[in-house]
Amino acid sequence: MDYAKLKAELALPAYATAKGDDAAAMLNARTLAGPPRMLTNKEYLNALSQGSIAKAEEAAQDKTAKGYEAAVTVGEYVYAVGSVDVTAGSPCRAALDVMVAQGVITQAELGALIAQAATFLTRAEQLGIQPPTPTDVGMARGTIPMVQTEVTRG
Repeated sequence: MDYAKLKAELALPAYATAKGDDAAAMLNARTLAGPPRMLTNKEYLNALSQGSIAKAEEAAQDKTAKGYEAAVTVGEYVYAVGSVDVTAGSPCRAALDVMVAQGVITQAELGALIAQAATFLTRAEQLGIQPPTPTDVGMARGTIPMVQTEVTRG
C-alpha cells in the first residue's frame, strides 16, 4: 500500500468526517467514469434493431447509398477487427455519427452503444493504489500504528 498517496487523499475535505470503513468504501466505490471499452461485434449487433442492421448492410453494398463510406468503415470494425470503438473522436465513432445523420442507425441505438461501452473506476484505481481497507485508512491517518516487519538473515 502506498500510504503517502492514501494519506494525501484522506486529507481532502471529502474524507474529513468519514470513519475508517466509510473512507475505505468511498475509495473503493466504482463511481468515476473511466475510458470507454471496445464493444464486441456481438454487443454491437445486439444493440441495433434488425431494420438498422439491414440498412447498414444495404448501405455498405451500394456505393451510391447514403452512409456508404460510414457503413463500410463500421463494417470493417465489426467483421474484420471484431470490435467497435465508440470513443468520441475515433474513426469508428465518426462513422457511427454519420450513420445516425444519414438515418442508417438511430440516435437511441448509438446512445445504447455508448452506454454499453462505459466503464467505471474507483478512486483507489485512479490514484494507482491497492484497494484500501479500514485498517489501511487507520494506518494512513495515524490512528492505527504501522506494522513493520524486519527480515533477519541467518
